[in-house]
Amino acid sequence: MDWALVVAAFVVGSVGGYVARSLLSKSNNDSTGQLDQAKFALEQQKQEVSDHFAQTHEILEQITDQVNRLNTYWNESSKNMLGETAEKQLVTFTPATVNDGQDPTELPPKDYVHGSQQIIAPPNTKAS
Repeated sequence: MDWALVVAAFVVGSVGGYVARSLLSKSNNDSTGQLDQAKFALEQQKQEVSDHFAQTHEILEQITDQVNRLNTYWNESSKNMLGETAEKQLVTFTPATVNDGQDPTELPPKDYVHGSQQIIAPPNTKAS
């Protein structure tokens, strides 16, 4: 009698395992389809990003070429307009000279305000 229960349990377990595997494989097929769709969408997104960067690279190359042409044009124009004096020094401006002999580096900045403007600390008020 003990062997009959063991064999019956084995048969019931086998049938239950087969049914469970078939149910799980159906849901696994659905998951596989979703996985394939997600992979396709990811590859499509990667291709779009790659195309975007390729187009951006091409545009930047065109801009670089145009800037180089413009710089060449400016250099040639300046040589034609200025002739041999193209290498002369530009005028350099220095801070305002001080007539009273003070060193300009020791002067306060031009936006310096003398005295307290009471921006940080409120004025002292006396209680009446």
